[in-house]
Amino acid sequence: MRVPGSPQERVAVFEDLLRGADWPERQLLITAVEAQTGEAKVFDRFSGARLVDAVAASCAVPFVWPPVTIDGKHYIDGGLRSPTNTDLAADCHRVVVLAPIIQALRRSQRVATQIAGLGTGTHAIAVSPDLACPPRDRP
Repeated sequence: MRVPGSPQERVAVFEDLLRGADWPERQLLITAVEAQTGEAKVFDRFSGARLVDAVAASCAVPFVWPPVTIDGKHYIDGGLRSPTNTDLAADCHRVVVLAPIIQALRRSQRVATQIAGLGTGTHAIAVSPDLACPPRDRP
């Protein structure tokens, strides 16, 4: 597959995948990091950003996929803030964390540490691959 070059072409990839989807009525939080300041940003249906732009920004991995511009600011992958952003579920009673990566450079960013930080009133589980799960072959 040819990787699209311009930022507009790359957002178009997500437009095709999402097929014009709007923000769902249920709460959906999509994380990104403002590229110039490092400030964390959480997009939701009230943020003013289109769903496709928020998804593209959250997938903008440095040196792989360029930043996505939303309201004049450049955003990159929210995973740079935290691999799972589990802390955003602090007010929830039941949490399922989908964690393709469970390790992190900082102990505070590790999945187990973030789940423990949710408190005793939260029932949480992390779903992640184990050592028996072979890496997926790439085309």
